[in-house]
Order: sequence, then structure tokens, then C-alpha cells
Amino acid sequence: MRPIRASNNACRATSSSRASVSLATSAPAALPQRDRQPLAEPCHRAGEIRPLAREPLARLLGVHVRSFATIGPVRVEDFSKRRSEFHLLDVREQDEWDAGHIEGAQHIPLGQLGARVAEVPKGRTVVTVCRSGARSDRAMQGLRTIGYQAENLEGGVTAWARAGLPLVSAAGASGRVI
Repeated sequence: MRPIRASNNACRATSSSRASVSLATSAPAALPQRDRQPLAEPCHRAGEIRPLAREPLARLLGVHVRSFATIGPVRVEDFSKRRSEFHLLDVREQDEWDAGHIEGAQHIPLGQLGARVAEVPKGRTVVTVCRSGARSDRAMQGLRTIGYQAENLEGGVTAWARAGLPLVSAAGASGRVI
């Protein structure tokens, strides 16, 4: 029996109507497998591609693998040791930045990022940061959609301060997280 390839239309048909569409349990031939399980499930995880499926999928689509891969959230400890490899972009509001920021970071508030994105360099991986990681995660996703290699600093400036790493205020004194 040949496996049935599920298309996006078949996936939509099962969710939008009461008609039942049965799919074979084996994966389509184009998708890589591990232990007889597909590494990417197009119907159930639209937009999410498991790490081991990236390289074969990138080859199939003719996309350069480096531009397709991500490194995942950047931990504070890793960032502080490998700082020269990254461009740090702080997306917090002006009062938060003035109270305390990571020295050497570029400041563009999230609300202004769309209009000022040309100021962000494309040559290095951009690590976005905010207070806790939620706003910077949105900035990271937006940058990725327009072609930037971007990651998020896990835990944000709060995790940076908890790790005992320095923050600088706008006045040049020791900073704090607000």
C-alpha cells in the first residue's frame, strides 16, 4: 500500500468539515524519518520544523542551510562569554533603558523597530533583549521574517542582573532593572 501524502487542503478539510480523512501512518517519502516516525508533521505542526529535519528540508527547498538554521534561545552565561559573536539589540522602552542596560547594546524600542530596522546590522547574529524575554521574542521573530539571523536572550535583562553581570545607567553609573 502506498502512503497517502497529506496536503494543507487535506489538513484543512479534517478541521473545517465533518468529513473524515484517513491518512496512512507511514510518512511521505520526501520527509526524513527516525525510528519510523516523520521528523516533520505538516498537518499538526504547521510552521514548526524539528531540528533534524531542517537540513534535508532545506536541501529539498533549495534553501541555504545556514540561513534556515537557528541556534535557539541564548543563555546569559553563553552570551557573556561569546559576546563578540553577537549584536545585542535592547527593545525596552526609554525609561527602562535609562535605568539600566547592558553595555554595548543598541537601543531601539519595540514600537519603533519596524521604522528603524535598517539601523540593525545584518552581518552578525542579532540577540534581542528586553526585561524578561517576551517583547524581545516578538522582535526576534519579526527580524527572522525579514532575513536576519536573530535569537533571544533567555530571561532578558532580569536574568543578566541575577547572574551578577553589570548594568549601566544612562548617566554612566551602576544600573538597575525596572
